[in-house]
Amino acid sequence: MDIYSQQREVSVAQSYVEGFCQRVRTVCQSLNPRWIYILPLILFSPSLFFGLIVDDHVHYWKFHFEQGSNSPLRAMDSMFVFFPSELPNSAESSPWWLIEDKKLSFSRPLSAFTHWLDSVLWQDIFVLHHLHSLIWACLCVWVVHRIYTRFLGKGWPVVLGILLFAVQDSHAFPNAWLANRNALIALVFGMLSFDAHLRWREEGERIVWPILLFTLSMYSAEAGVCTLAFVGSWALFYEKDKKSIVTTLLPYLGIVVLWRLLYKEMGHGSFGFKLYVDPGTDTMAYIINVLKGLPVMLFNQWFKLPGEGMIMLPVVLQGWYALACFIPFVVVITVFWSTIKENKQLQFWSLAMVASLVPVSATSPQERLLLFCGVGFIGLLVGLLQHHKGQLAKWLLVLHLPLSIALVPVKLGMLKSMDLFLMGYESAPSDIQPEDQMIYLNGFEFVPMYGHLMPRIRQETAPSGFVLLAGATDFTLTKVDQHQVEMSIPKGWFAEGMPMLTPPETFTVGQQTTRGVLSVEVLEITSDGQPSRVLYSFENRLDHSNYRWMLWKGFHYDEIDIDFPIGESTYFPNPMLEMMNQ
Repeated sequence: MDIYSQQREVSVAQSYVEGFCQRVRTVCQSLNPRWIYILPLILFSPSLFFGLIVDDHVHYWKFHFEQGSNSPLRAMDSMFVFFPSELPNSAESSPWWLIEDKKLSFSRPLSAFTHWLDSVLWQDIFVLHHLHSLIWACLCVWVVHRIYTRFLGKGWPVVLGILLFAVQDSHAFPNAWLANRNALIALVFGMLSFDAHLRWREEGERIVWPILLFTLSMYSAEAGVCTLAFVGSWALFYEKDKKSIVTTLLPYLGIVVLWRLLYKEMGHGSFGFKLYVDPGTDTMAYIINVLKGLPVMLFNQWFKLPGEGMIMLPVVLQGWYALACFIPFVVVITVFWSTIKENKQLQFWSLAMVASLVPVSATSPQERLLLFCGVGFIGLLVGLLQHHKGQLAKWLLVLHLPLSIALVPVKLGMLKSMDLFLMGYESAPSDIQPEDQMIYLNGFEFVPMYGHLMPRIRQETAPSGFVLLAGATDFTLTKVDQHQVEMSIPKGWFAEGMPMLTPPETFTVGQQTTRGVLSVEVLEITSDGQPSRVLYSFENRLDHSNYRWMLWKGFHYDEIDIDFPIGESTYFPNPMLEMMNQ
């Protein structure tokens, strides 16, 4: 193709984008914004029939099977407590590489109360549970409209802003996953708090309302602290002097400090693995999370490549992945910089967008964490469409409107695929007995938990124990004698396989622990302290009739016999890599 043909194609594409942007503007000029409020209900309606997905089953257990589950106060206190768990034998079924006093506990009483109401009003009519969540999603659009109206006024910019927010495919998890409803509730109260803050500072209304609403946001989800990204950014750019900035922020900071003290006093927080890092107890790990996660989530927000991709990479490559995400973001900001630096409102949206990602960086980069960030990004994008003279903002509009709508079914499918964690339960042999011990050789770390939970929820015959020997990776197994096997993963237990429950500490040769029917001894470690060869010693013979050996096959488990000769090593490949290479 010659250079003139390429130029013609570029010209045609630009003409298409120009025409598309003009049509969108015309539609927005005539569209009643109130109709946009119900768009999440329409666009994400397939989720009405999703039923329960992974964590939802844990919550169902807590509401209907745990002692005192009919109490709203107990539900508000315990719904988001995952470790320690009151599920029978849960300590024995957790991965052996985690410490026994691990903790993963969130304080979200307001959100928990909404789920408790669902469990009382329409226990197993899950379509109504999902309808409840989608109503909160519609309320998010309504409250974002209030914010955009204050900054963008009336007319096509504000309509376009709420339209873009309503159709974001990155909202699939908060909108469609019951367990993630807390993020929607936190956003509603957080943006109402910011709206009330603006009325306090601009119209002289009482300070009590923004503070009260901010508190409600904080007690809906920890993400409620992201509200401070908007309050603080506005104070920085719109308050008249430094004293005003400090005095207006102090009440909010006081609420955060009080909330944190109560949070710790009530035993909430995270400890013992890297899935969630508690900023108050492991500050350095949290800072590393921020440095690695921020560019990944910003790239996700701007260019729609899900941030979850980073966790699928080996640990040694994750820093390079973050850098690869940071570079195009810097290029884009450089293109827009001359426009942003001349417009205070665009500076406000930019800072709020970035700052709102700092609190949610306590965990790995995930698209569902972009809810607050998206408010700032869309405000910035609409402002750039108004003030930037180049083509890039218009191309971004194409990416975030028609393409975003097209991606919604894909993202809903990604959410539904999380049911893979139930594969251990769904692949269980039909002749399971109560005395059986399920021994998963490898696979996802939550498989034993759901294998343990699901038969009890559905009142089926449940095995007495569950153990997982390794994550979702390949390994070599050697039978040492009739009671012992060695497992070898030379690259390390946590080097790949999407490890979620990775311990923060390193291991030592000779380190021992027990889990249910087996004892574990670390025989070799990698240079960075990961186990690389481990000895498993079982109470009974390996061929005991109650030991059910399960091998991960990608989307299911197969039961296998441990009947190979003593001293012989057998290699088991990673089934996901095998499928990708076919």
